[in-house]
Amino acid sequence: MQLLNVYKTDDDLIIDTSEGLRVCKLRHNNFVDIESLEALCRSLIGKDVKTTAFKHDIYGDKYFYKINEDISNKESLDELKINLIKKLPLNQKFKNRSSQKIFGPPGTGKTTFLLKKIKEHIDNGVKPENIAFISFTNAAANESKKNVSENFPGLGSIDFPNFSTMHSLATKIGGNKGKNLCLEEHWKTFDDEIFCFTEWTEKNDPFSIVSRFKHPVLDLYSLAIARETSLEEELKLKRALGDFHSTNDILNMRSSLNSYFSVAINSDEDLLEYSQRYLNRYANFKKREALVDFNDVIINSINNLPDERIPTFEVLVIDEAQDLTNILWSLAKKLINKAGTVLIAGDDDQAIMINFGASAHEFLNIKTTKKDYPLPKSFRVPSQVMDYVNAGVMKFILALPNRKPKEWEAADHAGTLNYMSERNFKDAEGKEFKRYEEYDINDLLIEIINKKEDEWLIMCPSKKTGMDMSKALLELRPPIPHFYRNKPMPSLDEIGASNIRIQSIHTSKGDQADNVAIVVQSIGDMSMLVNDPRLAYVALTRAKSHMLPRVVKKGLLPFMRQSMDYGAIASEYDRMFPSEI
Repeated sequence: MQLLNVYKTDDDLIIDTSEGLRVCKLRHNNFVDIESLEALCRSLIGKDVKTTAFKHDIYGDKYFYKINEDISNKESLDELKINLIKKLPLNQKFKNRSSQKIFGPPGTGKTTFLLKKIKEHIDNGVKPENIAFISFTNAAANESKKNVSENFPGLGSIDFPNFSTMHSLATKIGGNKGKNLCLEEHWKTFDDEIFCFTEWTEKNDPFSIVSRFKHPVLDLYSLAIARETSLEEELKLKRALGDFHSTNDILNMRSSLNSYFSVAINSDEDLLEYSQRYLNRYANFKKREALVDFNDVIINSINNLPDERIPTFEVLVIDEAQDLTNILWSLAKKLINKAGTVLIAGDDDQAIMINFGASAHEFLNIKTTKKDYPLPKSFRVPSQVMDYVNAGVMKFILALPNRKPKEWEAADHAGTLNYMSERNFKDAEGKEFKRYEEYDINDLLIEIINKKEDEWLIMCPSKKTGMDMSKALLELRPPIPHFYRNKPMPSLDEIGASNIRIQSIHTSKGDQADNVAIVVQSIGDMSMLVNDPRLAYVALTRAKSHMLPRVVKKGLLPFMRQSMDYGAIASEYDRMFPSEI
């Protein structure tokens, strides 16, 4: 079969062969950059190739295609990898160096502003490969590549090889030390009780699925690495906190180590000792199997690479800087110290990844040569929503210590806000009257049914609430197709044109929709919002038009208000999410 042509649409890479079209969303672990697969396809135009059709059980009868990497293509593949690495600028010196922080409150066009700056540099002669744009997620990096390439008709996404996550860049510069990245099969080989799962990182894209893992000891170790502390320090912190989640984490660590070592662990000293033994075995396993994990890639890039291997970008942009962990900041500072022009963008008020090791204070404290540049106006948040935010959660945001003061205006377009539900009643004489009551989950389901063709973003503090909301939509008659954590529900074949998404608040940062709802189903949901006003702030600023800020399970608030244990949480929730303004 001959490969005739390769071209891109908005969503797909189309491979035109002598046996028909192959419509592909291509991902590949063996490439330094995803876009290099497109380049490989282009290099094979006019040559004989092999494609394999395959399908997954969950995708019904849909087929997906991949190009086989037989020995005849090996030389092309290796050459592509070498060429991509050659596009890393090294050993450049810049006479004039500058750095600046960009503060972007919700919807103020932070990423658009950064891409505009990049366009200015390209117009002034900077080569695309001399520009790095570091994003927090692969999806954000790919979107940035797509957006900037659209401004230059002669360039494509592949011409911007250094638009990536910090982990991808660390891999490219040699942080993997020539070893393979750990996958589910490796974790399961080491310890069958490591819980492995997959996530869709991009909406409706089965090729965006990535492997994740959870294990109480490895999770705490990763947190210690992120914060540049130690396992012992993190254990002491959990013991000192003594809250439900910290206590549960320690119990899970004991249980997993009891099972792995077949011993009874009773004291904190034993817990630390056996945790270290477990981590030593994990390190020896990776060494024996020539494997690295994401932590190793970053550590190697910081500690084990010669200085001349650190790229010298003429333009370096770091987006969502408040989400970088301490260890990622250590790598970022190496890049910053060698770059010509540096733009560091973020918003400390949206720093919701602190519990995962993010360090907003590093973003605030880093010294720059130019005055901070605040973006002054939101293009998303309507004035009605802004008024609600200012009446509630903004008071909590302003009280946060060491925050950067910001002034920003609402968008010009109109919006609507609905935090109470109008219900019809009859009095003793049968006369109808209306009364406003708490807007609950049933009210939301009714509104979605009536507006199922519209764009919806339904945010849930906890994974369980998200799963329950997804189940509720599927149990309606007829079921309402939607995306749960980017995965099409009920299936890839039945999703249709649905634009209803259910996801966590944490994964919704940077997202937006015409209609937005924040769902609270449990005491735990409400506690998460009350304990982190930034989480509530992020959730409340996603709506472009219609906002449903307090969708609460029926009866939950009355129960909590009357409870000695939970009354304070309900009271704080009412202050943060007021029922009237």
